[in-house]
Amino acid sequence: METTETSTTRATARHTDEGDQAVAAATDVPQTRAGRHAAARRTRRRSQRPLVIGGIVAVVAIAGLAWALIARSGGSDLPPGVAAMGDTLTRGTAKAGVKVLDIYEDFQCPECGQFETLHGPSVRVLAESGDLLVNYHLRSGLDKDHQGDNSARAAEAAVCAASVGQFGEFHDQLVANQPPSVGAGWTDEQLSQFAKDAGITGAQHQTWQKCVDDGKFADYVASVEAGAVKAGITADPAILRDGQPFTIAGLDAASFAKAVTGK
Repeated sequence: METTETSTTRATARHTDEGDQAVAAATDVPQTRAGRHAAARRTRRRSQRPLVIGGIVAVVAIAGLAWALIARSGGSDLPPGVAAMGDTLTRGTAKAGVKVLDIYEDFQCPECGQFETLHGPSVRVLAESGDLLVNYHLRSGLDKDHQGDNSARAAEAAVCAASVGQFGEFHDQLVANQPPSVGAGWTDEQLSQFAKDAGITGAQHQTWQKCVDDGKFADYVASVEAGAVKAGITADPAILRDGQPFTIAGLDAASFAKAVTGK
């Protein structure tokens, strides 16, 4: 004959096992990386809904755990013109024999915003005239410091813009609309509006939006950040000319253009 204590212990064990199974089911992620990415976006949107029923709190807590497991997973495609993971996006079409400028920047980085405000117009003109080969390394390291995914989301959106031929324009929209503080990021609606303001409209915008929603270039963005870390880039912006560190301190717009092109 079972004692009351034994019966209670077995009931508690059964309750614990059932709870563990429920959590495991809730946090089970789709098998494909693109599926995990799409599920992550759905989870984030659901988690933004008002909580009015006590029981929903537990469900959302489990969903939050699932989001932590699947965040920033997605597709492993390469953007047009990029040969391998970790390679850069290039702005414009450079003439033969020109200098090469590598720009490492995080769209949330205030110093990167300052660089773009002062020297971005010169970089744009030189890149689009073909007088400078400009490579962008879109970083997302600030996400780790601020426990978010805003830098990666912005970088992925920029790569999606590149896939429809509007990288430069979308890049400029992002740097012109930096969030008020690091970690604040942008809403999905803001990124969509930046795309429209960059000239991505109609069917092209639908293609861009699907690319963003599917996380088509999530792996590529992660590979660029990993490459920057491997290269020893510890601060942004980092500027290299022909593979060597390039000092921008003390340069105004005119002297920057001269110094960077060697003309």
